[in-house]
Amino acid sequence: MSNLKHTFLLTFIFFITLTSAFGQSLQVNLPTTNGPVYKTILDSTSGILYICGQFTQVTPQAGSPVSRNGIAAIDLSTNTVTSWDAGSNNQVWAM
Repeated sequence: MSNLKHTFLLTFIFFITLTSAFGQSLQVNLPTTNGPVYKTILDSTSGILYICGQFTQVTPQAGSPVSRNGIAAIDLSTNTVTSWDAGSNNQVWAM
């Protein structure tokens, strides 16, 4: 994966624009990671954004870093890292 893709995905995590089914735009300040994010998956039913990559911490905009090794879940309604921890011991390339 090129550095440009890594930069794009990190930028996506810093700030995302979601568009609802009605065409309304909702801007959300998401937590940041201390390394590259390789993949994101949005569960639109639960409002959870799953991210994976080469990171060990996810930091909410207003909060302390949360330890997560390569995979994390972010609750978009609160912009916080969920309590779910997959227990990965290395980087995660895909979900």
